[in-house]
Amino acid sequence: MRSFVLLLLSLAPLLCSIMTGIHAMPTPEDSEDFTDCGSLSEGLHARAPGRAGVMSATLEKAIEYLKTKAALTDTPIYWVGRNNGKAALPAAKQLMLKKEIVGAKAFTALELIEEIKKHYGPTFTTTGWKKFPDWQEFCETYTERVKPDTKKAFLVYGPQYKINNIIWPYEWAKLLANGNVEYVEAWEIGADGSLPPNGIEIKASKIGSPVKE
Repeated sequence: MRSFVLLLLSLAPLLCSIMTGIHAMPTPEDSEDFTDCGSLSEGLHARAPGRAGVMSATLEKAIEYLKTKAALTDTPIYWVGRNNGKAALPAAKQLMLKKEIVGAKAFTALELIEEIKKHYGPTFTTTGWKKFPDWQEFCETYTERVKPDTKKAFLVYGPQYKINNIIWPYEWAKLLANGNVEYVEAWEIGADGSLPPNGIEIKASKIGSPVKE
């Protein structure tokens, strides 16, 4: 019994470091624009040529799902930037729940990833994906294929962002070209990260994206 206790004590530092490492592993949810994804372990999966560059092998599976199995009839919600340090993602999640605005069902890229994970099982992972080109290609691919029943898409954004470090400009270009999306509403979060009372339509009105250089 004493030897078992001593063994546990000797392993305690190692176990602590392992658990700390697991907790510290960044995920897409940690960042409003997938900034942390590039710091995840690269090289875990083979990479192959893709439209936006060399892409992860698991991205190939995600693209296949988007092209052959995904319905993409729910309302897409995009997010980018911060305001006063508050990320836009939590507000985007809140907007998803406002059915009187977004329709019966809405989703962000993260919900779509969860759908794909359920389809492929534990062999599918986004670990090792880079923001460019992996997340870029994933987001471009589903954006050019969405056909929401509401004919709408939404952008939740904060005024603080780095234009050369976000995927939204690529998504916006696909939304402009997608005839299945007639209206795009932009909602700017407040300094406390909250949603405004309403958004501004930016596609049909030709106002254009508020997120730009």
